[in-house]
Amino acid sequence: MVWRVFFKAVQASKIGVSLRAVIMRDTYRNLEDSTFKTWLRWFPDNSMMGYVSKSNPADYQLRTPDGRLHEVLFRHGQTAQDASMFLSTEYGFIGLEEVAPAYVPGGEQKVSPGMSEELFDLAYSRLRQEGIAEPEIALTSNPPSRTHWASKRIIDKSGDERHGTMVFNLPGVSPVTWEHWFTPTSENKANLRPGYYEELTATWPKILVRRFVDGERVDMFTGTPRFNLDQLDDLKKLSVSPSFRGLLTATSDNLLKIKLYEKDEGYVSMWTPPDLRHRYVIGADVAEGVEGGDYSAAYVLDVADASIVASWHGHMEPAMFAEELTKLGNLYGRAMIGVENNPGGHGNLVLHKLSRDLGYPHIYTHQPADIRNPQQNRLGMRTDQRTKPMMVDGVGEYLQSLGPKGEHGRVVDGALVQELMTFGIMENGRCEAQAGCHDDRVIAFAIALLVQQRSGLSRIYPSARIAAA
Repeated sequence: MVWRVFFKAVQASKIGVSLRAVIMRDTYRNLEDSTFKTWLRWFPDNSMMGYVSKSNPADYQLRTPDGRLHEVLFRHGQTAQDASMFLSTEYGFIGLEEVAPAYVPGGEQKVSPGMSEELFDLAYSRLRQEGIAEPEIALTSNPPSRTHWASKRIIDKSGDERHGTMVFNLPGVSPVTWEHWFTPTSENKANLRPGYYEELTATWPKILVRRFVDGERVDMFTGTPRFNLDQLDDLKKLSVSPSFRGLLTATSDNLLKIKLYEKDEGYVSMWTPPDLRHRYVIGADVAEGVEGGDYSAAYVLDVADASIVASWHGHMEPAMFAEELTKLGNLYGRAMIGVENNPGGHGNLVLHKLSRDLGYPHIYTHQPADIRNPQQNRLGMRTDQRTKPMMVDGVGEYLQSLGPKGEHGRVVDGALVQELMTFGIMENGRCEAQAGCHDDRVIAFAIALLVQQRSGLSRIYPSARIAAA
């Protein structure tokens, strides 16, 4: 990327223009420790190549062979809001380094959070320096996951993961050409001392080696993952497609008044049909229901072994989602339903609809475990700084019980496994999804596991009153 800046500066000099360029990195630490340090390796300060004219943030005056000076700015930011101040001007070259999240295991565990799609759009809109006929924006990164915007908008549009070119013809605008390259380990290995990659990856999880060394575009948490990535990678291979995918519709043809309607884009996935001899529980995470926003999700578990038998996932207004949960609960023997009930959240609308309007008989009531500070039992499950870690730990314990390679069971839903792979611990200590990913399935599954455990206790110890209708 740094030599592309020099190349564009030479082009500009030939037509009597001084290039204005900016190179961005996600954080100031990464900008200073990596990006700007690399620049100074090739273009030292106070050399024939140029000099640093300003520090913190850094500005560099790049000198081309004809003696003309060109301005190169070094800035940091992850979002469009971060970059709006210095992207208020126009540039002939914009470089975005490490647009996809990256993680370097080790003592410091350096993390590059990556850059948002909105920042990319803002940068692209400022790519029009007067006098520069062919301005350029260049992106670098470790292989982005398939869900990352760089994959969706650039790599996958070309139809070739290794090298592709795309030309976009827009009305009234000059054709825009995108080209991408993948540089494999084999091309870089000759430039490194023998054994470098072997030493680097000796203690890495296999999935990290697959992404950062082998170059696979896999979805994974690139900070501190909460769950074992290698185990999840094995579990994902064991996942199976549901035997039914579709909708639950009303009917008068049977006692349950529910009919299965197959549809590829349906909300309901079913791996195991209901069995009258079994007991079931449901955990639900509720969203607003707006297209493009978070999803609502639910999992149905068999109480006996916490295995997933069915799921619900999609965008739906909370009151309608309550009706869906009622149909799902009735289908599975009037299963106990646990719903997230955070203050001001949409879960409270679902709980009100379930209990008051629909009269569903089995709604999980959480009894706080802190006996020193008695609290009133409330319908549903509140996920706050105290309870969420407990729920996440419950998922971790469940995964451990399956064995490293699923020797004692499996998570049949590959979509859930994928969300578990992009769920981790942020710098502030909170557990949540990687930027650009979702954790609605993770939370729904965590609630279902909690209800399954508490439901089992109430059956053995009825006086415990941990779950009540």
